[in-house]
Amino acid sequence: MIIIPQSLIAVWPDFSLEIKNDLTFETGCRYHLSGPNGSGKTSLITQILIPKIQQSKSYILYFEQQMHLQLYAIKAYAALMHKDRVISSEADMMAYLFENLQMAYSAQPRDIYLIADESHELQNLMQLCDFAPHALIFTSHHNLLSEARSVHFHPKSLQCSEVYVPD
Repeated sequence: MIIIPQSLIAVWPDFSLEIKNDLTFETGCRYHLSGPNGSGKTSLITQILIPKIQQSKSYILYFEQQMHLQLYAIKAYAALMHKDRVISSEADMMAYLFENLQMAYSAQPRDIYLIADESHELQNLMQLCDFAPHALIFTSHHNLLSEARSVHFHPKSLQCSEVYVPD
């Protein structure tokens, strides 16, 4: 379980997030980070959430907004390490990463956190990670998954956004 306590956190020199209530992320759950562009969703992921998950020694798969850039890197890695493996799409890349995650999990089970920042492959993510308990944390303006817990981001000013779990 990952907990981000209620606090005011300077994530950048000129931008802060006011966490109005403790944010808890646990396996077996889905979390939808919602709010307008520029409200701090990606900043929370990269500057706060991922470092906390790394400290917990859990597994992380993070799919960035510009996933096509990750695709180039994974294509190159697979070409070097698994010459027969062809990766030509984001779905292929996800399948390849999940195969590697499954091998690691079999050798050493740990909590798994899947983070998808504006991914169009949310359904694919859910199907691929059925081998172990995991948490899915995602941002999306158009894809919503059932039973996702909401975490809202509300800009208070250009320098600060409120982050809260609605009642």
